[in-house]
Amino acid sequence: MTRARELGEQVLRIARIVGDPVMICIAEQRYGWCLMCQGKLIDAEATMESALTHHLQLESEKRQTDREDSSILAHLAWLDWLIRGPEARLRRAAAAAARGSEARP
Repeated sequence: MTRARELGEQVLRIARIVGDPVMICIAEQRYGWCLMCQGKLIDAEATMESALTHHLQLESEKRQTDREDSSILAHLAWLDWLIRGPEARLRRAAAAAARGSEARP
């Protein structure tokens, strides 16, 4: 996990240097997941929130998938549960489910 975090930091740094909003969004999501797995919950939440913000700012044709935001929201629901308890996760879990339903063909 330490090596994964180091690589995640490098990928995120490169994405920011390049300035590609799609790359930044994807790198933040992956890095946030890594932080979550390491128990760095507050940092993971901030990184995932940033990924969601970046994703929602992308024009629809630049989004990786229509379900990417539901995936980020699902990760944030887990973080809410881990940080704030089981009741806190419900708002984000409902939002993730709604976004996933909207994205179905």
